[in-house]
Amino acid sequence: MAKETLKAKIERLERENLDLRNKNTDLHNKLASNLHGLDEQFKASPFYKQLIEENEVLADSVIRYKKLLNNADDRNKRIDENFQKLKIENELLIDKNKRGAGRKSIFDDKTRSDIRKKRSDGATIKKLAQEYGCSVGLIHKLTGKSKE
Repeated sequence: MAKETLKAKIERLERENLDLRNKNTDLHNKLASNLHGLDEQFKASPFYKQLIEENEVLADSVIRYKKLLNNADDRNKRIDENFQKLKIENELLIDKNKRGAGRKSIFDDKTRSDIRKKRSDGATIKKLAQEYGCSVGLIHKLTGKSKE
């Protein structure tokens, strides 16, 4: 075999390089074409359609749960506001008697207002005392004019 000249070797390698590039381009085009065909086949498959339907169902569920979450947030805000109001009201009540000194009332505010209403409707002090199981003096004190 004759020794290949440097110029001939460069030309041969350039031709081989060009051939390989052309083969690479052809293979790349075939691969892209096959992938496109596979994509179209997959989109036409029942599995793909099922996935799309499930996705729509899940999207509807997300919307429904977002609404529920917003409703729960609104309810929590209202509860929080009520809690803050009650907290302030409690602090005001505690400020009146921080040590808790003095005699505790045997009637709550509702019962006291019921006694006053019955008394203004004409019930006698003695009957009210018997009904509520307390002294006549206490009923008189509750139904009398308050200093407030």
